[in-house]
Amino acid sequence: MLVLNNLIEFLKQEGVSAQLVEEVRHYSEEHTVDEALKKRIPVPHFHYYGNKVWEEALAVLLCGRNLLLAGEKATGKKVLAQNLAAVFERPAWDISFHVNMDAAALIGSDTFHDGRVTFRPGPVYCCAQSGGFGILDEINMARNKALAVLHSVLDFRRVIDVPGYDKEDIKIELQDGYLTVSAEKNEEKEDKHAKYLKRERFTGMCSRSYYVGDNLKEEDIKANFKNGILTIEFPKEVEKKVEEKKYIPIGE
Repeated sequence: MLVLNNLIEFLKQEGVSAQLVEEVRHYSEEHTVDEALKKRIPVPHFHYYGNKVWEEALAVLLCGRNLLLAGEKATGKKVLAQNLAAVFERPAWDISFHVNMDAAALIGSDTFHDGRVTFRPGPVYCCAQSGGFGILDEINMARNKALAVLHSVLDFRRVIDVPGYDKEDIKIELQDGYLTVSAEKNEEKEDKHAKYLKRERFTGMCSRSYYVGDNLKEEDIKANFKNGILTIEFPKEVEKKVEEKKYIPIGE
């Protein structure tokens, strides 16, 4: 509470909107944190200065949106992220991406403990479950499977803009828990004149993958394409169907 009060006082001195400051205080009062997770709430060593950036960041987070911090090195991105987590009094997970990070490192994986197989949750799983702040660093180093997890977590709209493509150019594939949307277009134009012949060829391709879980089947997914916008709908959770026991007949 002392850290929060100090930050609130700092924001007032910085000239940050009094209404935003009050909304943040109200948020922290309404959304309490489990005692075991309080140690994950950052205690910033430095304050971030810049009331305009503060106001934009607070407004975005209060609206329930994700925040992208872009800029050169040593410009205070990490300091701002820690300050934001502290002022909202949310537990934070620092996730630094590298080329060897895969989906299991983010979501979690099965492990052997006390004589049985148990699930060991990853940082993204823990962050989402507790309503914490995930501070993602070096995201440009993420591999495709790690990006698929981020797309699934961050892209709440399930809407993809694919301008310039027709319905026939788009393919949606579900394999091993990953939903992959790809679009490919090959176009050739020919313009004939008496003195010359003009030909133009265009090739374009884009792809994005989402991790949707192993229980989802093709029949659970519905897709609609209209005016260059692809909308995909599927249930948030699908119950795993228990397979019927099948017995092998024994001949005489």
